[in-house]
Amino acid sequence: MFTGDNVFHKCRSWLQECDPWEWLAALDQIAALDVETIIPGHGEPCGKAYLREQAQIVENWVGFVERYVDRGIGPEEILKEPVPVTKQDPYPIGQRLFMHDQRLTGLIVNNLHKRLLERKQGAGAGVG
Repeated sequence: MFTGDNVFHKCRSWLQECDPWEWLAALDQIAALDVETIIPGHGEPCGKAYLREQAQIVENWVGFVERYVDRGIGPEEILKEPVPVTKQDPYPIGQRLFMHDQRLTGLIVNNLHKRLLERKQGAGAGVG
């Protein structure tokens, strides 16, 4: 199965534009299919066992940023310190894009911060 950018097999995941909850749902849908070989959008072919690792990387990023959103801390403050979640996304950025690694981290933090804030505000608007 060709998964496109739903799977980044053993290379840094790019979450700078994604909806992480849609991504996780897509991974669940792929896992439910009767396929043996996955051709990812990035990296070498892999099996379905890797899908759990890909999901964990997305979940780690969301959890990291969410802890700051819950404390009212913005992306600029988050990025003033090293971002340890990059070690939970342990693979290299790949494709000779190493010079963009720090920039990618900033884009990911900004995207997830915005989406988490919108999601929390939307949930709060539904109460009452």
